[in-house]
Amino acid sequence: EYIYYIECLEELKKDSMLYQAVCDLRRENFQMQNSDSNCVNYEQYSMLSAKNTNLRKNPVVSRFINAEIGMGRLITDIFRQIVDGVEMDIDFLED
Repeated sequence: EYIYYIECLEELKKDSMLYQAVCDLRRENFQMQNSDSNCVNYEQYSMLSAKNTNLRKNPVVSRFINAEIGMGRLITDIFRQIVDGVEMDIDFLED
């Protein structure tokens, strides 16, 4: 999974303008998902969705984004396996 992600990243970086466009998309998506606001402006979401759709028409971009999502899932799975084995006393959180 990781090797595939690195291969896709290297392929994407061969086109610096395309790489920059993908980085901009990723940054905007991250900022939107992690903003202090509980609501996402429909216009902002719509614009980001259109950028995503347009960029993903390029197979290099599509492969990279799919590989990045796969890496995120892999990291999440690894994290869960580690945390599942950790026993902590958090009973104080219950009523």
